[in-house]
Amino acid sequence: MALSIGRFLSRASNLRPFSSSAIRASSVETSIDSQSGMATLVLNNAPANTLSTDFTAQIVTAVKAAEADNAVRGLLITSALGSKGIFSAGLELSELAQVDETKFRRFWDGFRELYFALYGAQLPTAVAINGHAPAGGCFLAACCDYRVMLDSPKIRIGLNESLFGLVAPKWVAGTYVNVLGQRHGERHVMRGTLHKPNEALEIGLVDELAANEDEAVAKCLKQLEKAAMANRRAYGMTKHVVRGPFLEAARSDAKQDTDNTLKFVSDEGFQSMVNAYLATVRQKNK
Repeated sequence: MALSIGRFLSRASNLRPFSSSAIRASSVETSIDSQSGMATLVLNNAPANTLSTDFTAQIVTAVKAAEADNAVRGLLITSALGSKGIFSAGLELSELAQVDETKFRRFWDGFRELYFALYGAQLPTAVAINGHAPAGGCFLAACCDYRVMLDSPKIRIGLNESLFGLVAPKWVAGTYVNVLGQRHGERHVMRGTLHKPNEALEIGLVDELAANEDEAVAKCLKQLEKAAMANRRAYGMTKHVVRGPFLEAARSDAKQDTDNTLKFVSDEGFQSMVNAYLATVRQKNK
């Protein structure tokens, strides 16, 4: 039987928090194994690890804290909600409803900052995808260097924004295409395909499958150990050579990107759709 992520991590007696700059927030649990130097970031924002303004900011802070801690050799990301079949359900849609311009700009700029922090992280990163990872959840995983997904028939992964009526920005769609390759990437981002684990493995969206959470974490840690054999400075600089042009393009286009997205989500048709969806969710939760 698979152990929960919390139980898996609790078996290690040599864990400590990140450096003192790390956040202390219940929705982002962080620790480092003092023997291996491998850090773990556990997403724990019930009920679905949706990426709200505050939660996204906490993840960014934790990633930067890991990067700044010289003892950290690699970073593993996973979810505390795997027992409920959730890695991350993506963007918090209430942030897109009844848009207040100031709040929306903070939300969208913060989401982009997550991309800068994780896709541009100067240390090796891996993700154990132990539940559903649609939309922003898939994007978070795609920003990591290595991806292991639980081989469960109940979970799916993919950028499905187009099915919901959203348009993935350049830096989101571009990252997906970088991971999948041009043909698979453009096909699936336009169709909004949600993939079963074996399908995700076949197209290169994930690197390995695992029978349970323990195995997913172990496979991630094995790959982090391999990556950490490289000189950390050289690893980070090489990553920047490969990913830097995409990150710089997103930085230079940041204001226009936020302007365009604000205009899109403020459209009456989109607002009608997202508010209807949220009303349905509220009704189901009663």
